[in-house]
Amino acid sequence: MAFFARFRLATLALMVVVPPATGQEPAAGVATPEPEWSHLASGWDCFPGPDSMGVDLAGFWERAEAVDPAFQRFHEWAQAERAAAAAIRREWLPAASLQGVGDYGQRLSPGEERALGVGARGELRALAQWRILDGDRGARSATATHREGVVRAEEDVFRADVREELAGLYLETRTARKRVELREGQVERLDELGGYVEERARAGFESTWEEGLLNEARTRAHRHLVEARGELELAESQMALHMGSCWAEAGGATAPEPSHQDRATGPALPSATGSAAPSDAGEAGTAPEVALGLRRAEALNFLAREEARRDRWSLDVLGIVGPNRSRAFDDGFIRHEYLVGLALSWRPDLAGIRDRLAEVERARARAERAWAQGIQAEVDRELVRLELDEALQEEVGRHLRTEMAAASARLDGALLRWTEGVDRWIDVLQAAERLTEVEAEALHQHLAVAELMVRQHRLRGTMERLPEALSLHSRTWSR
Repeated sequence: MAFFARFRLATLALMVVVPPATGQEPAAGVATPEPEWSHLASGWDCFPGPDSMGVDLAGFWERAEAVDPAFQRFHEWAQAERAAAAAIRREWLPAASLQGVGDYGQRLSPGEERALGVGARGELRALAQWRILDGDRGARSATATHREGVVRAEEDVFRADVREELAGLYLETRTARKRVELREGQVERLDELGGYVEERARAGFESTWEEGLLNEARTRAHRHLVEARGELELAESQMALHMGSCWAEAGGATAPEPSHQDRATGPALPSATGSAAPSDAGEAGTAPEVALGLRRAEALNFLAREEARRDRWSLDVLGIVGPNRSRAFDDGFIRHEYLVGLALSWRPDLAGIRDRLAEVERARARAERAWAQGIQAEVDRELVRLELDEALQEEVGRHLRTEMAAASARLDGALLRWTEGVDRWIDVLQAAERLTEVEAEALHQHLAVAELMVRQHRLRGTMERLPEALSLHSRTWSR
């Protein structure tokens, strides 16, 4: 941008005729093509872009996640697993039941009832059972808890994929905006130059073919500007759709304004700024897919422990109380009975079925761990490749900065020689187009490095640090 400003200042100081650049129409004979995507301007109502809206990458993530219904699926899954674990933990509470029995018939047992003959007998029982010890309750609760961890790990993988995609879209939008500024500067330079050349042509100092050459360059510059603006509009529309801020006039609203109260059924989303850590599916610096595999292996190991202990033994406290009604009772028809005791249950696995089922789960856990190790190996190889690619891009960037400085110096020299009558304006045109070309290459290289950074943070599981890293990269590149 410094080169643009320096060229404009030099041009304003040296040009004889300087037509206004802002909102200026191209000269006669310069065709300004209409964009093929001009229908977007009338068909969509979008926010004016991330820069003018003050939306940074972290805010873009947070807004997009808030309106994405796919995240609600993971919240519901996690809530279901959490409820299952809570239900298992509540099994230590007493379980009560009411039983009522009525009969009518001849009692054949010795005693007063046989002497009295046929009579009605009624019973009402209240049974309380409290399982104070259970061989597999802890394992079942731990298994449910780890299943919730697996759901959280799956959510981390999904969130990382979404954030990687959104980061690419965000960078594309920012780059498109810079590309528009670059093309606007090119059009402004050529329009300023064209005003002076047209003045000289009317005075008879320039030939028709030279003026046609300039008009061709101006037409090409306007076409590049239209293309850049179209790409920016498309990118901003995609960003707005992800944020729920864009709607089609014919189709109605695409997404409502996000409301966190509508999502009260699930836990709050982790902050996209990194203030809240992601789920503990793995340590920081681990790819989410690897952490997911380790979580699954851990959950399967606890499931194997549950299978090995399933229904092996239990200890219950029993309590029974209730009235009995019978004509056999001398002083009335009702008596109250009660019973308190312990019930111990032990079911030995003589056939080894539980042990075999447990071994099945342990084998599955080993398979999941091996899968995670394979993913980690792939991640390590890709990180090495990305680091080499980043080093290459940095080297290319250094050469581009040198080339950009040389192109800027060439343009300044061409301007000076032109004003002194040594060179023709065609030399200025060629130098200006070369500077624009180099700056466009530098902009593309800056985007390539930023995309490499996004991929590296995705593989390392540190996406929450990406906004700060990209901000630092942009400040370094702008210098």
